[in-house]
Amino acid sequence: MTVDGAAPYKGLTQPIPLEKHSLYRKIERIVRPMAPGRVLEVGCMDGRYLERLRGRGWSVAGIDLLPPPYGYIVQHDAGSPFPYEREFDLVIAAEVIEHIVETDAFLANCAAVLKPGGTLILTTPNLLFWINRLRMLLGKTPKFAYWDYHVRMFVWNDLREKIERHFAIERVQGSHVLVGVRRSSLFEVFAKLGDKMPTLSAHFIVTARRRAEAERRSEHRAASRS
Repeated sequence: MTVDGAAPYKGLTQPIPLEKHSLYRKIERIVRPMAPGRVLEVGCMDGRYLERLRGRGWSVAGIDLLPPPYGYIVQHDAGSPFPYEREFDLVIAAEVIEHIVETDAFLANCAAVLKPGGTLILTTPNLLFWINRLRMLLGKTPKFAYWDYHVRMFVWNDLREKIERHFAIERVQGSHVLVGVRRSSLFEVFAKLGDKMPTLSAHFIVTARRRAEAERRSEHRAASRS
């Protein structure tokens, strides 16, 4: 479930061009080489990115709490099981998991609708963004952490452990280490540093592949014996 009474998240609904969006510009670089298939975006809001993918031949579906602007988007709580079968080649969840109370159930729900070998692209704020480390050292509130609609915050070791229960992580990137390129293309250097030092960046961008059921059971048995 998502947190009750939380203010709706509006950060990604602002009209930032996708090419200048700190997260979606990197998501696009991950998705662009993929052959079109069926994609679900969890927390898709106005459907801007799904519309782009639909124009490139993807079969698209979306979930969001807000009233849907397109017929392929379902108004649904992302904290509940998704109203789909195991039918997707790609699931995108940008800035969603920090809003969800039951983190493991959310990741299980993402895995449940992916075809074998399907891909998850997940982003979330980094509690230990280097600016947050400095702010906490000075006794100040870290960015992102106490916003009313954020009920979970993650450091990399914690997030990795949770994702790896259901997925094999292929790559972790960072959004940027200071400011994004929407303010100036000169800030591209901060975006590149985010990929080199994701544990110091503002947001994690994780690409992972759905684990086979047999592989997960085998690892669980091995962990139980150790």
